Formats: sequence, structure tokens, C-alpha cells
Amino acid sequence: MDLKKVAEGILGRKLLAEEGLDDKVIHQVEEKLSVEFPQVLKDFYACVGELPLFTEGHHHFLDLEDLLIKDEKLIFLAENQEVIHWAVDLSDAKTVYQTADPIEESDLVWYEEAFDLTRFLEMMLYVQCIFADEVYHTMLNGGYTHFAYLEATNLDEKTLTLLSERLEQQWQNVVLGNDVAVFSYQKSMLLYFIDDEGNLDKTSMIWLCSKDEQLFDKWVDSFGFMEL
Repeated sequence: MDLKKVAEGILGRKLLAEEGLDDKVIHQVEEKLSVEFPQVLKDFYACVGELPLFTEGHHHFLDLEDLLIKDEKLIFLAENQEVIHWAVDLSDAKTVYQTADPIEESDLVWYEEAFDLTRFLEMMLYVQCIFADEVYHTMLNGGYTHFAYLEATNLDEKTLTLLSERLEQQWQNVVLGNDVAVFSYQKSMLLYFIDDEGNLDKTSMIWLCSKDEQLFDKWVDSFGFMEL
């Protein structure tokens, strides 16, 4: 699935041309930096580069003119506290790395992500939307209206089994890996962090967002989600 289809699936509508950056603008920055960006990264900025929900809803995608090259890697994403930065290896245009070192320093220590750039950006579209403050949803057509969370440690085994079965039977698992699981169903999304075996990390929070008030209320009542 390409990034445009993922974003449109999240929003429940077609993307507008003005919600992305013009190809000419992207090309101008490439020329300025004397580098060709990976195609999928160009696709991201071309599709949703002007949509704050996806570019700054949780983590911060750098503005094109602020993209940095360090250690033959293109830094394109900053964690919401700017402690961690993510970059793509320019030698293969697909391997994603993260560093917790200040990017102004030399000799950065890089750690490879499990997902390649395409899967990483797809994952980030969901992450940005689910973790975004409500204001990012209210400013655009297609934003979500109901938000809740649940602490996995508060679930007994019976309730946890019921939740897992409900997800498996009714919801589509759209992301699994890179420490994250995301599920989608009827204008709703659910996310939690996973362990090395791909199962729910029992120390994780479980986040739910929805445009379907009836479904949202049912999950809040059934599993004890706390509304945000």
C-alpha cells in the first residue's frame, strides 16, 4: 500500500493537492543540498507535507529546507522532545536509523530501525494521527473526534483475551513490527507497543481514537478505556 492510500484511509477521504508540497519545491531543495531524496520520502512530502496532523501531530517532520545530511544519512524526523532523530541512509535510500545524540555533534551513534523507509513512513502516518492533540484533528476534514487510553497492566487475563480476540476477529492489523501494533476498524484505530514476539507489551498503554461514537462508547464500556 502506498503512502497516499494510507493517508486517505486514515482520513476517510481523498487528499487535496494543496495538502502536499509541489514537486518543483522538492526538486529545488534537492538541488540546494546536492542530493536526491529517496522517492518514498518525496512522496510523503508531496502527499501530506502541508498537513500538520501528519507532519507535526506527534513527532516533527523537518521542513524541507531544514533537512540535514550527517554521516551520509538524511535526517528528516525529530522526536517530540527532540531527543531522538531519525534519518535514512542515502547509500541505499531505504534503511532508517535513529540517534539519541545531539545532531550538532560529530561521531553520532546510529541504531538501525526494523522497518525500511516505506514501512516506517506508513507506520508514522498512523502514529502521528493517533497521538496527535485534538486541535490537529479539528483543523481538517477527516480528523478523529473521540480519544481514550487504557493501561495494559490494569487488564486481567480474561479481559485481555477478550480484547485480543475482538481485534483479531473484527479489526485489520495494519502495522505489526518496529515495536508497534496498529489496528483499524470502522473509522477507528487502536495502537499499542509490542514485545519481541509481537505480542502486547504488558507495560504498554493502549490508545484508541475513533470517529464512530457508538463504537467508541462500546469499547470504553467493555474494556475500561479512559476518555481523553
